[in-house]
Amino acid sequence: MTRKARRLEVTWRDAASLTSAWDDLDAVLSKEGRSLVRIRSVGYVLADDKRVLILAGSVHGKRVGEVTIIPKSSIVKRKRLR
Repeated sequence: MTRKARRLEVTWRDAASLTSAWDDLDAVLSKEGRSLVRIRSVGYVLADDKRVLILAGSVHGKRVGEVTIIPKSSIVKRKRLR
């Protein structure tokens, strides 16, 4: 990366998956069964447009690692880090 990337902490909602092969229908349809997972990610901003926020956990020159692409509609909170 040629420019200094800003760091963000982002809280966002992600899809959830049940863990067993067969689940009770009532449990799946319950309020708890429908809940999304709240994720908190910290990283360097690679892109921030109207559709997505792209973060990298590590940056080394033009190489990046631990890249996360977050849909803007899933973001709950953003906090700029120093």
